[in-house]
Amino acid sequence: MRTHQWVAAAVCGSLFLAACSASQSNTSPHTSSQSQASQPGGNPCVPGACGVTVTTIHADNPPPAATNAVRAWGAAHLAALRALSDQATQLGRGSGTADQLKSGCSQLGSAVQTALTIPPPPDPVAAGHLADGLRQLQQFVRDCPAAFSGDSAAGSRLVLEETQGTSQIEMATQAVDAAGGSRP
Repeated sequence: MRTHQWVAAAVCGSLFLAACSASQSNTSPHTSSQSQASQPGGNPCVPGACGVTVTTIHADNPPPAATNAVRAWGAAHLAALRALSDQATQLGRGSGTADQLKSGCSQLGSAVQTALTIPPPPDPVAAGHLADGLRQLQQFVRDCPAAFSGDSAAGSRLVLEETQGTSQIEMATQAVDAAGGSRP
């Protein structure tokens, strides 16, 4: 995503400068066979000339408002999402009686429903991972009672859903952390 933003900014900047060079060459005292770039003094269309302003935003340094939004979101929601992931992992291990596991399924279902009310993180990569993880955990909750009642097909799905769901949530928390969401 960050590479795409940089490439898009570079292409836009190149197009602006090319348009500026073209407009300058129409009024240039040089012959049309001479390019502006080969003239002494280089390109006359530097940022600010020809009405073009070039602004560079490096993906490694997101605007402070974006970083602050990710930090605020992370402070408000990362702990709950990590706890949800841990709860799913513990339940997926299948330790306990059938009644305890079914009760755990119900508790996890409530936790997943609560997590679905959380607004998506401002970081689009994290938002995608979180949505995928919660979708997998919803399936986990649906298959949970049957899996712990002896349905082997549901049990097989449960393992996959738990693994994929918790993995996606972990990737979401890592993306928020990387975008500045865990810093005070």
